[in-house]
Formats: sequence, C-alpha cells, structure tokens
Amino acid sequence: MTEPTATAAGLWPGEDTLEACRVILGELAAPQLPVLPALPGRGTGAEMVGRTAAMLVDLPVDVQSFGWRLVQRPGADARRARNFLASDVNALADAAGTLGAAVPRIKTQLLGPLSLAAALHLPLGEKLLIDHGARRELTESLAAGLAGHLAAVRAAVPGALVSVQLEEPAIAEVLGGKVPTASGYRTVRAIAATEVRAAWQSIAEAARAAGADELLFAIPVSEAAPTILAPADSVGLLGPGTEAWGAADWESVAALVESGKNIQLAAPPGAAGSAAQQIWRGWRNVGLPGARLNALRLTEAKELSALSSQQAKRVLADLTDTVEALQELAEAG
Repeated sequence: MTEPTATAAGLWPGEDTLEACRVILGELAAPQLPVLPALPGRGTGAEMVGRTAAMLVDLPVDVQSFGWRLVQRPGADARRARNFLASDVNALADAAGTLGAAVPRIKTQLLGPLSLAAALHLPLGEKLLIDHGARRELTESLAAGLAGHLAAVRAAVPGALVSVQLEEPAIAEVLGGKVPTASGYRTVRAIAATEVRAAWQSIAEAARAAGADELLFAIPVSEAAPTILAPADSVGLLGPGTEAWGAADWESVAALVESGKNIQLAAPPGAAGSAAQQIWRGWRNVGLPGARLNALRLTEAKELSALSSQQAKRVLADLTDTVEALQELAEAG
C-alpha cells in the first residue's frame, strides 16, 4: 500500500449476491480492497460458521438444534452451504467480467480454526474445541479446503492478488478458557498460545502455497500481541470504531505497525472529516508518523448485513471519503 485504503468486513445485506458484488467492486475500486461478500440473510449455510464449514475437506457437517456438528456423511445442510459459497464465487466472476476494468486485488474471509472449533460440535454434541485431536484435524481440513477455495477465487478474478481474512472473534475466550461446554455448566480448558500460533501458521502456509498474497488475521484488539500474530501479514482489529479506544489500544496498534504488520481497523461513525481527525489524533499520539499510514486499512464499524443495501453502499462511500480525508491530513503534516 502507498496510502491508507478502505475495505469491507464482508457481510452484506439481502440475498442478491451478484448485485452485492457489483456494488462492492464499484465502491471499493482500486486502490481500495473489494471483498467477496457473504449474505447471511439467506439463512442457514450462508452465515460465517456454515460458510467456513463448507470449505472443510473430509469433515462433513450438518445442523442440529444446538448448531453445526461433525457427522459421518454430508447431507442437505452441507450441500446448501457449499452451494451458497460456489454461487458467491460465480457471482464475483460475473460481476468482475462485466466491470469493464481489471480487479487488481480481492479479499475473501472465513472463520479461523479456533473460533470454528468453538462453534462446531462433535457428533455426540460436545464442543469440538474440547478435543485436541479434533482441533488438529479441523485445522488440517480447513487448510486443505482454503486452498481449494482460493483456486476458485483466483479463477473468478484472473490476475487479481488475493487477500485472506481469517477471523477469530472468539480467540479471547479460547485463550482465556471461557468457551462454555455444550452443557453450559463448565468451560473448555484454555488453549495454549503456542497451539493457536501453530494452527494459524498451518493455515497461513497452506494459503500462501495456494497463491494468497496477504494473510490478515482479524482478532479483538485486546489480544493483538505481535508474538502470537507472527504468521500474519496484516492484523484486523475487531470491535467498535476507534472512538471507543483508549491509549492501550492505540499502543497495540503502534506495536503491530512497528513489528511490520499492516493494520485494518473500524473507522469511527460520523462525517469523513471528523472520523479522519479521530484516527489521525490516535495515530500521532502514539508516535506513528504520517508516512506509515500506508500500513492502515479502514473498514466499517457496524455490521453491514444489519443495514439496507443502500445504507451499506453509503457506508462504503463514507469509508473512501474518510481515507481521502486522512491522506490529506498526513500530507498537511
């Protein structure tokens, strides 16, 4: 990156994936980073757990009253999730093909292996996270499935560099031993940071071998330590916009940037000028220079799937305006 840029987290309202791809490719044209959208409003299999489970290799799943679980044979739920994912990639290809301009970069997103393990269940109903061997198999399966998914995305947008956003929203609970068991009466034992980092390294290696240009790990800012994030090229900081941050959060950003990571964070709500001022103030207060704003990528603070399509489009336009305002602040010194 040569200047701050904008992207989207990936969730989108409605049920029309082709229109979503057209809007995103248009609003986030280069140098911004468009994303392959997920439309959870379509129902079971379109949300992030089902979407990521659809990528698994040799680990079929179905849906029960308590959520997604591993099963012996794939059924209708698994087919539905795979069909959603395949149709989304096809829609991206169609939208990119009619754009009239090259798409130099694209991003795809999935749940990371630890948050997926916290969401999936073993065949008898217990959380998969509780079983060390099952966690290892899940990571291996996800790494293999991601490679296949990346091949499909690269074929859909020929010549585009592909970024992978690995989302770990439950990582604080996983590391802290706070994920409840299926009964809810106790919690799963804390997973060691060394195992987490090794799982992330496995996914990163598989993604890079499959042609990924960038690995972005999205985690809560409270867990954003450079040591555990060594396998990542970039770090997405989940949670509210920076208007809710304290000095410690910005210190975490500084540590990551100084360790060589690019940063993705949620822009504060409000007018572009005001949002840019808030980010610029936090950036400079921790001693980060304007020249390093090229390490920054902005995304939305509010989940777009909760909005109307027009509102979501407006949010993307506001993000690109904020990026431009931030660049102007940096140039002014």
